Amino acid sequence: MNRRGQETLSTNQVLWITFAMLPIGTSIFPRTMNQYAGQSGWIFVLLSTLLVLLISRILFMLVSKYPGLSFLEILQYVLGKWLAYLVTFLSMFVLILYSGLGVRGLANELIVYLLPHTPTSVIIIPALLLLLYTINKGIGTIARLNEIVQPILLIGFIALGLLVINKADFANLLPILPEKISFLDASLYSFYPFLLLIFLLPFMFAHFPTQKGMWKGIAVGICLIGFVFLLFLVFSISVFGTVELLYIEFPSIDLARMIMFPFLERMEIVYMVIWIPVALTLHSVTVYICSEGFNQLFPRWSFLAWSMINTIFIGIVALLPDDIEQVVEFSKYLLLYSIVIWVLFIPLLVLWDAWKNKGKSSG
Repeated sequence: MNRRGQETLSTNQVLWITFAMLPIGTSIFPRTMNQYAGQSGWIFVLLSTLLVLLISRILFMLVSKYPGLSFLEILQYVLGKWLAYLVTFLSMFVLILYSGLGVRGLANELIVYLLPHTPTSVIIIPALLLLLYTINKGIGTIARLNEIVQPILLIGFIALGLLVINKADFANLLPILPEKISFLDASLYSFYPFLLLIFLLPFMFAHFPTQKGMWKGIAVGICLIGFVFLLFLVFSISVFGTVELLYIEFPSIDLARMIMFPFLERMEIVYMVIWIPVALTLHSVTVYICSEGFNQLFPRWSFLAWSMINTIFIGIVALLPDDIEQVVEFSKYLLLYSIVIWVLFIPLLVLWDAWKNKGKSSG
């Protein structure tokens, strides 16, 4: 089995690489969440953040019992070889789908705001080549890149909120519980900020150091993801209102367009200039873990070979949707599958492991 997983990360790198799992759909999240929950969307996001913290802690407790093992090896011990291989294969397959949709979403944003009339493939192919180059430099390089890029992103998001606060009417957040709330849809969609985290985090543990600071890095990273989505949701509703927000395709980018500087007429360009490298660092983590997972499942093919194969399939997936609406529709199916894995599979896996160990100790 490939032992690339022995390369570990510092606690600070754990924090920022966890935050890097913030999904690309940040720019469209406020519109859809507003559609389901109106001005109460922030409550659902807050609750989902707390639940993800709890389940992540449960998962951390399981992985801590098997220091030095990859998640595939832990699954083999708990579930047996074939079930472990099936779970890992499905997880890697979902990562390919997610990466393809994420790259397509980024391409759509670039076409709308920066490169109108540009063929989608002209944007996607260079992005994939850059991803292929980055992931073959190793997880250490990816982590160091995230240490630089992600704090800039976080500062940029906070600055965006501060610069539009004078245009916000926080009365738009009232009443806290409006009459029309789709509780089921809002509850499910509130997990969207953690869609990628669900599949990446278990397979990232092999790279995280076995020290107490690891959980601190993970927890802070998860809280920062929740904070960013809360920030955009609250300001989108406060600035645009719940009615107008239903008709805005990319609310976070439109927030940037409202900022006026004498020497910068199009602030959305600045937003995209920051967001593009962030999106690529996110997908570098995704494609790296996906390639590593397939390399562990089928070690006869090298990591480089799997990274090339995965990049090709990601490109195919990215070109399949006709428009951004289809990207959103496909993402909903991934989200539902993710929630099943996160809310049901992980706790059941921990309970099954505890039951097996108890049986062995009793025997």
